[in-house]
Amino acid sequence: MREEDLERAILERNPSLDKSALDKMVDEKLRSSPFLTRRGALLIILEEMRIAQELISEKDFGEYLQLKNITPGLQNINIVGRVVGKRTGVSQDGRAYIVLKLSDGTGSVEVLGDVADVLREIRVGDVLAAHGCTVVRKNNRITIRMSPTTVIKKDAVDIPPLENLVKPLNEAAEDESSDTWGVVVYDTGPRESGDGIILNDVIVTDGERIYLLHAYREHASFFIGARGKKFVAANLQRRGKEFFTSYDTCIEYVGEDNSLVERVLEKAGNARARPVARCFDGVTVLWDGKKLYRAPQLENVSHDVFCRNVFVLDLSSVPHIYCENYEHVDESSEFGELPLFGGELESFDGRLVDVCLQAELLRKTQLSMVETRFGARQLIRFWLKVRDKIYSGAAWGPISEKVNELKEGEPLTLVFPLIKKNQFGESEVHFDRFTAILWREKTS
Repeated sequence: MREEDLERAILERNPSLDKSALDKMVDEKLRSSPFLTRRGALLIILEEMRIAQELISEKDFGEYLQLKNITPGLQNINIVGRVVGKRTGVSQDGRAYIVLKLSDGTGSVEVLGDVADVLREIRVGDVLAAHGCTVVRKNNRITIRMSPTTVIKKDAVDIPPLENLVKPLNEAAEDESSDTWGVVVYDTGPRESGDGIILNDVIVTDGERIYLLHAYREHASFFIGARGKKFVAANLQRRGKEFFTSYDTCIEYVGEDNSLVERVLEKAGNARARPVARCFDGVTVLWDGKKLYRAPQLENVSHDVFCRNVFVLDLSSVPHIYCENYEHVDESSEFGELPLFGGELESFDGRLVDVCLQAELLRKTQLSMVETRFGARQLIRFWLKVRDKIYSGAAWGPISEKVNELKEGEPLTLVFPLIKKNQFGESEVHFDRFTAILWREKTS
């Protein structure tokens, strides 16, 4: 056969293999022997593929390696597991790929392969077996890499069911990526976050507790109108009562549980509230006559609102309010005066959340760049007068520019300021993205 005929036979046998990848395989064969011709290399590759795809695929795979025993450097191994996540991507050289997250009950691992028909058909919950894989370390993570000669099939091996391989939200590890499941209660709708990335805050539950799932980028649209849907998420990161998607998060719906949602909503209530301030990161502050809340989904609200199916979550020690929907209502006098801090700042350490702090901005420094362990950061320092005492404070990064716009001698009513001790044990008042300044027109 001519070289052209051999190339055509190899490429027809492997639809996921293109000409450039085949040329790389030929080059590797040529480097292995100085006496090998290109035609000889093509014959070897064709024979290897014939053996791999026609002979091995007709026989048992042999012994599978448990995923807990996967280590970088292993070659030509057999693996099997149930798919708990799937995502696609495009490499820097323009080649499409698929990543599957597999679990066999002993451990879990990501499997990387070219976009082939058999991989396109794989769904979360399927059992996948692969013969002839290599284990590598990619992005500081152990990954199984498939080659064009890897034989892939859906196997009937006794792998634990999907529900035994993923954890409910409340069992997900703190500050780690977990494979977990939950049910969507409602989403608050996609919006642009401060860094220009699309974000959808989603209220989710596992039947035990309520959590907030921050769905970024393509995951933001995934959750639109998904109330009641049960999802499985691989590589979902947790921090306290919050979950975060990332570039390698895989999410897929596996059913519905509307009864669970209804049970959860029975604990939710309605609330009437008034916007009284805007935090330095642009988030609205609501006052319901009893407490102050950050309300991320109520952007640019300036009138009293009536919120339905309300959940309150303490995030970073600050109460956040979320609702399924809201409407503007006529202003009312029912809310009363906002509570003011009346104690001594020296006796307080942390964030003021239930009361406001009245102060006067005495002086501020010019904006400056300061080297920190996080790199160069912009800083502004200031001094506040609280009753008859003077306290120093600081604001960093983008917040410092907004503080710089404040006028010296201006009276301020602060919402969610951070009170902490400096190295000398003195109390300071710091501003960050959670901090807000009360609107004057709302205090009358």
